[in-house]
Amino acid sequence: MWYALGLPFVQSSVDSVQVPTLPPDSRCVIKLSNKTTKLNGGAGQDIRPVSMRADLPMWRRHTAGQVTTIREYFESTYAMDPTTSFSVRPPELRRYDSLEDYSRFFVTDKLVNEYVVPDTLRNCPWISGIGRRVYLRISMIQEAAEWFRDNVAEGAPERALYESILVPLQEEVDQPGPEWTELFLRFVDVTKTKKAVAVFSMTSPENFSKFLYHLVLTRGRYESEVDLLTNSPDMWAVFHRAGLTPHPGRRPTMSSAITSATNSSTCRSPPAGEEWRLSESSTACNDSSSNGNTSCMSRRLRRQ
Repeated sequence: MWYALGLPFVQSSVDSVQVPTLPPDSRCVIKLSNKTTKLNGGAGQDIRPVSMRADLPMWRRHTAGQVTTIREYFESTYAMDPTTSFSVRPPELRRYDSLEDYSRFFVTDKLVNEYVVPDTLRNCPWISGIGRRVYLRISMIQEAAEWFRDNVAEGAPERALYESILVPLQEEVDQPGPEWTELFLRFVDVTKTKKAVAVFSMTSPENFSKFLYHLVLTRGRYESEVDLLTNSPDMWAVFHRAGLTPHPGRRPTMSSAITSATNSSTCRSPPAGEEWRLSESSTACNDSSSNGNTSCMSRRLRRQ
């Protein structure tokens, strides 16, 4: 009726992508009564998104942290929130290690009927660790390609993604033909014509532990949340793993750490090949601003 009468209205020129940045135990998730787990072989069995990549180059396999997250998903009865989905993104897209940028560039679609991983990169659709197709927004092709070019060094094996897929997508969107090519439709969602912005959870320094975790997720760079938390004795170590503080052994004041995080533009990938074990705990902040009674982390990972 509003539109039929020709009344004025406001329409957004961008797509807003909701990205929860609270700690995992504070996020809202949906419990599924009939969860599809056809990609999981069952308890103790292989998970197809993992096992089918075993013969691919290392950069096209899921990391230990991703496998842990994938297995937890299949063994639970809950859906996966968008932030956790970032942790199980397709290995081909793992170098997009900024939660905000990844959320703006890519869109996650429905579960696939069959999980396939061709050896040829151009023929391999992007499928997450839980079996969902991932597409690049057509509106974000140029920005995503430039991001990858600037953040992945020449000579790195992942650079093949830029040369064989992102550059051709750039060229096709610049000079489109009468129809999109098969390559273009394999990787691009042509319906997403608006630019996208990531909308994070509302938080403030008054809730100190959640605020610190929010800073890590929004300003840090990481492969998965398991990578951030495993074997990190305290929040200082988490900040370092996210590339937000340069010296893991040096303990600055909390205010200086927050300043470093909000101004940081560094990129540091977490170390690989570690044994990861999670334990529940909490620790009190040492900074005077916390009054000695604020929990720095709702979950803490101890060294094993």
